[in-house]
Amino acid sequence: MAVKALFEVLIDECEGKLGRGLDEKERMLIKWIEERQLELHFKNMKTS
Repeated sequence: MAVKALFEVLIDECEGKLGRGLDEKERMLIKWIEERQLELHFKNMKTS
């Protein structure tokens, strides 16, 4: 999934190269996106 790969890179950037970890807004954004992905996943399962 392209979005997931993108955010894995974002997390690596924030935690690794910048050496500061994720701030609260970044954590909330990633959590929100993961929740949307789950909703889409279950919606797709119901329709197929």
